[in-house]
Formats: sequence, structure tokens, C-alpha cells
Amino acid sequence: MLRLTLLLLSLSSTFLMAQQDSLLVAATTAFDTQDYEQALDLYETIYSQDSTIQSLERAGLSASRLGMHPRARQHFLNLELRDSTSLIALTQLANLYEQEENIPKAIKYHTRLSRLYPDRGYHFRKLGALYKSAGLRSDAVRYYDQALKLFPQDLAAIRGLSELYLLDRQFVNADSMLRAGLAQDSLNNRLHLLMARSQFLQKAYDSTAYYMEQIRGQYVLKPHHERMLGHAYVQVDSFERAVYHLMKALTNDGSKEYVHYNLFVAHEALEDTESAKYHLQEAIKEGTSDDLDLYHRNLARLYNEEDNLKEAIPHYQDAYKYGEDPLVLFYLARASDVYYKDKNVAVRYYARFIKSGYDHPEYRDYSGKRMRYLKEHMHQGG
Repeated sequence: MLRLTLLLLSLSSTFLMAQQDSLLVAATTAFDTQDYEQALDLYETIYSQDSTIQSLERAGLSASRLGMHPRARQHFLNLELRDSTSLIALTQLANLYEQEENIPKAIKYHTRLSRLYPDRGYHFRKLGALYKSAGLRSDAVRYYDQALKLFPQDLAAIRGLSELYLLDRQFVNADSMLRAGLAQDSLNNRLHLLMARSQFLQKAYDSTAYYMEQIRGQYVLKPHHERMLGHAYVQVDSFERAVYHLMKALTNDGSKEYVHYNLFVAHEALEDTESAKYHLQEAIKEGTSDDLDLYHRNLARLYNEEDNLKEAIPHYQDAYKYGEDPLVLFYLARASDVYYKDKNVAVRYYARFIKSGYDHPEYRDYSGKRMRYLKEHMHQGG
């Protein structure tokens, strides 16, 4: 009887082992052919019968590739409990938390990986990016620096560190870093865009246009890139090109205030006064900045040059309202002097201009003489 029992146990054990081997072969085949749904079910079945580390790893990887993050996370957390130094567990948990934008947890796991593998720049670069996302710039710079010491060819680290230098307006460091990156990959669109931005912030508009033009036809410029390039062309007096790019920038859903102002500058330089006036009016409509006085002042000037004082005067009035520049009072006085039959309006503006103390002897002298003349003329009933 004992021999029979032992025989049955042996046969049962052999059967179970054969069944597990069969499941493992099926699970491996499913995983290798990217049938992750079947692979997940099979590996979880295997793990429930014989909790091997391999089945736990593969179950977690299958769930992750199916986008089943909570299930994947639980498998990798269980794997971490089994082996606290498991590269697969720590790497996958770091990646999952990063995808979920759980920055503290992602930092925790990449920090552990950087300590386990201190000669690998990848984890230091990841920490740089994570600290950058958290707004902790000094820590981010430190980790990016470490990543580049370990692997100077890491273009992602070069890009990330360059962006931080630009945020802190450390242009010398940013340009040096970007040149090093472009020396490795002269066709890298992102590095060209960053270099263009650096030049733009430094008001090196020729260089801005140069770096932006390097990627034309290879990269679809976004509206804010078109705005930057258009502004650069305005600054270097390439007005037709400026109009071309600035018109593309108008597709942006955000504020178009400065785009319209730059279009005004370009169209006026091209002697297209009607388009210049239109874009000033649009800049005023979009205006939320402190430059509204500038827009009204320029629009008043354009109307004044056309002898359309009826339209010019209200814009001079708005220009003074928003900017309170005493010189605008002088322009208002001159325009009112010509336009209104009632010279009291002009006299009031001349008087306000003189009272403002604006330091321009010729304008002050002219205003005083003109005010006295108008008062005498009105007194004589003229």
C-alpha cells in the first residue's frame, strides 16, 4: 500500500512538472510573438502554481506592454520584495511612475538604480529630467552634469542641460553645450531650435534666422517658432520674409498681439500703409500688455500722415490714457489746433504740455507762442 501511494505521488509530481513545462513553453511562445494578453494569463497561472521570479518578471512585462499599469506595478512591487536589487523590477517601476507623472516615486527608483549602477549615465540623465520637471533646477543641473561626465555623447542630456542654462540665461554655457551637441549631430532639429532660441534671447537676430533656416523643410515649424523667426527678420530688415513667417504665426490660438505689431512694422517698411493700420488695430484688439499706448500712438501717426485728424485724435487720446507720455499732449495740441474750430481745445493741450515740464525747448517754446497767439486771436473775436 505504501509503495502504491509513493508511486501515485511520483506520477502526480511528474504530471504537474510536465504540465508546468507545457505552460511555460506556451507562455514563452506567446510572449515572444507579442501575444501579451495570453502570455499574461499563462505566466500568472504558472506563478500561482510555482512562484518563480521568471514568471513574475514576464507577467509584469506582459501587463506593462498591454498598458495595464496597475497590474504591472503590482507584479514588479512583488518582484522587488523577492529581490530588492532586481534590475527589471527597479527599472520598470521607475518607468511606470515616470509615465504616471508620479515624480517623487520615479526619482526614488532612478536614485536606487544610480547607486546600484554608478557608472551608467542613463539613470543620472533620467534624474536630471525628473528634477527639471519638478522645478528643482540646481539638482537637475547636477545630475545632467554627472550623466555627461559618464557619457559625453548623450544628446538627450545635452539638450536637457542646455534648456536649463537658457532658463537661467546662462548663454555662454548654453551655446557651448549646444555647439558640442551639433558637432555630434549637425542635423538635430531640436538642437538647432534651442540654439536659435538662445540667439534670439541674446538679440542676435542674424544668428537666430541662420539656425532656424537650417531646419526648414526638415521640421514643421510651430506657430511660436514662426513668430520668433518673423520677429528676427523684422530686426534684420528682411521684411518680406518677416511677413511670410508672421502670417503663419497667426494660426496660434494664443495671444497674437505682438505678431500683429511686428506685422505692422514690416508692412510700414514695405510702404503698405493699409495693412500696417490693420495690424495695429488688431494688436489693439488683442492687447493685454503695457504697450497699448505704443499701438495707439503709431496708429495716430499713420492717420496724421494721411491728414485724417478725425481718426488720429482719438488714438492720440488713447495713447496718452495708457502711457501718459507728455509728448503725446504736444501731438494732441497740434492735431486739435488744425482740426477743431474751437481753439480752446488746442489751448488746453498746449497748456497741459507746458505744465508737464517735458524737456524739449523747441516744443515748449512753440507751445507757449502758439497758445498766446490763439488766446489773443480768440480775445479779438477771430
